[in-house]
Amino acid sequence: MVQASPFSSLEYVTSFARDLWFNKLPINSWLDAFFVHMHIGEAVNKVLGSILKELSRFGPKYCKKFGFWFITSTNNRLSHQILEEVKTCYENSLVIELDITFREEFLLIERGLARL
Repeated sequence: MVQASPFSSLEYVTSFARDLWFNKLPINSWLDAFFVHMHIGEAVNKVLGSILKELSRFGPKYCKKFGFWFITSTNNRLSHQILEEVKTCYENSLVIELDITFREEFLLIERGLARL
């Protein structure tokens, strides 16, 4: 992205990033991006003790099963909703979860580009 910059508009940089992310980067690049996120139990603020305990238990369990941490947006989400999401996603196969996670990661990339 640095080599292709400067970009003339947010739409152009987002389109460029989308093509790069979905069509050109190898899976190892996705996994590298997944690993920079906070653990789910660290990312959720003001969580009730029992929910925090379950989130703290499911985070490592999810990572052990899939090889990367659970990624989701915590903005405007209730902790019990996030807990239900991680429990549901835990039941997915690796292929399905990789697809969900790399799409979720790109949403976070888009938000970051928009903030720039």
